Amino acid sequence: MERTEGEPERLRVLVVDDHALFRRGLQMVLDGEADIEVVGEAADGQQALERAQELMPDVVLMDVRMPRRSGIEATREIRAVLPHVRVLMLTVSDEEADLYEAIKAHSYFAGSLFFHPTSQTIEDQSKMLAAGVKIKTTAELFAQIDYQPLNPGTAIGQVRFVKTADLATVYVGFRDIVVLDSSPGDISVTAALISEEFQTPLSHINVPAQNRGTPNMGLRKAMTNPTLRALEGKWCELTVGPFEYSIKEVSMAEADAFWEKHKPVPVVLPELDLTVTDLRNIQDVVVEGNGVSLRDAIGKAIQAYGAKSAGYSVLSNTEGVPSRKAFGIPASYYLQFMQANGFFARVDALLADPEFRDKAAVRDAKLRELRTDMLKAPVDPAFSALLKAKLQSLN
Repeated sequence: MERTEGEPERLRVLVVDDHALFRRGLQMVLDGEADIEVVGEAADGQQALERAQELMPDVVLMDVRMPRRSGIEATREIRAVLPHVRVLMLTVSDEEADLYEAIKAHSYFAGSLFFHPTSQTIEDQSKMLAAGVKIKTTAELFAQIDYQPLNPGTAIGQVRFVKTADLATVYVGFRDIVVLDSSPGDISVTAALISEEFQTPLSHINVPAQNRGTPNMGLRKAMTNPTLRALEGKWCELTVGPFEYSIKEVSMAEADAFWEKHKPVPVVLPELDLTVTDLRNIQDVVVEGNGVSLRDAIGKAIQAYGAKSAGYSVLSNTEGVPSRKAFGIPASYYLQFMQANGFFARVDALLADPEFRDKAAVRDAKLRELRTDMLKAPVDPAFSALLKAKLQSLN
């Protein structure tokens, strides 16, 4: 495909994977990038080789395990005939030994290649790997280090000590500096994190911390650190620097001023399309074609039916993906329910209540009460009749 004069150069990408759904999803993501052009796709290694020679991409996104010819074999042959093409391997394979040997066989650092388990769970499982796979644990990597800066920055919050095992039942919030005994798989938004167990840059809590701009660090014996324990329950300013950290007590007024200055920009959601009122079969919620791209069709559907209905509609229209009979309910009926029962006004009152904002126990109790009242609230009779009729039509 020739570029017109003045058109910016775009990275030409070939997507290779034996799962049609994954190929489609990846193409949707890449289509949103102005400097990337998906020029084609292939379902196996043999097709990848043929399509690469035909389309001459700049980059090939290559799955490792595929029928007819593996991604590793196809990569070797593509690099032989098209040395300028760069290949990025993608995989969800759990055969670490195969991948280890494949990298070891084609890299200059083969003698120094180690497998690094990124969590205690993976470290325990790594003991079952083939004997030839050399392992380097996080503890071994940081054996001589007591402090690990993962995401530098400054934050103010209330210091709280929480065991990772209790996170399922203990509430932590965006005004908390949370000290943990280990690195959890997930955690809600906090002001900052300090974990006794060292993390990896791509750990489940450091990636969100970087995206949110919240400080994150590892500290040996953090749970028993005398400086941190003396500040438990107090408002403090934590600074995570590249070589050291500092923490000091501050007043509630200073904390409020910090949060007012650093509060995130309000999220501006697209306008809801309240003109749509039909209960639509799921395969008809997202309609592409006639000059409408899949991306734009999904955006339009989200405005009327929400993200989950739009996503399931794409799945139902994807060849080879099994799906059940379903239909989408327009957002207009949700709005009708919330307004008729006064729930929007109640939510606004809660958000304006300082106790609701600052006290986790109060917030949990108020939200539980709100959910209970929502379940008991009446539904518009006309909508109820429409819903029953639609359900009967699917039988």
